[in-house]
Amino acid sequence: MDKPTKIQRTVEFDSLESEAYSIVSLEASTALQSALDLLERHISVDRKDSDYLLLVIDDVRKSLFTVDLILGDAAEILKGRKQYLQAQQAPAAEVPQPALTNEQSQQIEQISSSLDTLRSFMDPHIVPEESTEGQQPEKETEK
Repeated sequence: MDKPTKIQRTVEFDSLESEAYSIVSLEASTALQSALDLLERHISVDRKDSDYLLLVIDDVRKSLFTVDLILGDAAEILKGRKQYLQAQQAPAAEVPQPALTNEQSQQIEQISSSLDTLRSFMDPHIVPEESTEGQQPEKETEK
């Protein structure tokens, strides 16, 4: 079957550049040489009619398409590596905390109140704190 198919390769991260170099220097250069050889073979036939030239052009373009796919793979490897390295160097963005709904705030306040009540039962010296949400803190008075 003569249909290009995307595959995955497993490569050590530190080897990505050399893997891309291998793809370019071996696979792409071999495919490009094949395209040039194909063109030279067609030209050596010395036919100049349009039907034959269209066949030559189509064959060579298909061969060059293969070269483009190979070079595209190498480029994607290097782009992915670069993006990863840039992401590692960028400061971690703070994840915004979602705003609580009024119902969630009330539930949290009820749970907090229940915990205070539970603590006071466990240790009678602890006095439950009054809810201060939305209130101004009281100033301490001197005795």
